[in-house]
Amino acid sequence: MAFSEVEATLNTRGWWNATDPKVQGVVRDLFDRGREGFVRDLAQNPDRLGDLNITKLVMVVFEPFSACLPVFEVNKDGQKPYTMSYHSWKTGPASGAKGVVFVRNTDGEVTHFVTLKAMKFAVHGETFDAIGGFTESGEFNVSETILREITEEIGKVGEVEVVNLGSVYTDAGMTNNHPGMFAAFITVTPDVNHSNTDKRETSQTIQVRPITEFAAFLSDECDDSFTLAAATRLIVKGLLPNVIDVKA
Repeated sequence: MAFSEVEATLNTRGWWNATDPKVQGVVRDLFDRGREGFVRDLAQNPDRLGDLNITKLVMVVFEPFSACLPVFEVNKDGQKPYTMSYHSWKTGPASGAKGVVFVRNTDGEVTHFVTLKAMKFAVHGETFDAIGGFTESGEFNVSETILREITEEIGKVGEVEVVNLGSVYTDAGMTNNHPGMFAAFITVTPDVNHSNTDKRETSQTIQVRPITEFAAFLSDECDDSFTLAAATRLIVKGLLPNVIDVKA
């Protein structure tokens, strides 16, 4: 897609037409530097959202790898203007996919679940982490992202069955991020000593735990939103039979 196609949408927005040409130039440059998804989504911002008037784009803060932070001037009718912003990845809302992984035995029974504990920069320490991550250049569907991320993060896993669990807004008050969720059923128990092959990632440990611990893990230990959301959707869809009973 050329920028001119996105610009046609932007030119219908009053806030864009009121934006300083230098800021518009930053947006054009970001598009040319591989952040098409962010710019396409930026163009979807309306001039009015509920009782909020969006009057102009003040700036876009960004870092070299992926993150973008558009800052808008807004107001409510008869009130003084103020600024609002949100976090976006360079790909826009469809940033990638994360989910839960289960091990099946030769009879097709789920025997274990796999989770990660990883050091996370934003929370200044270690936390549980779902398996998965960002879509990379050249990946044309989320299934490619899922299979690559599983191999990077937990190594050789044998045959893989991936169940699409839709998408989730991770925190709609702060970000437009709307990645996919999945469950994956594998046939080879991962090596807990495997090291993540993506060298940009922080240190992690792999846990392979009996499926009998899954309910307690969700209710008492796990505080990772992706894991909890994916597990909830998997369970209520009845796709994890004989593990957790859900009464109507």
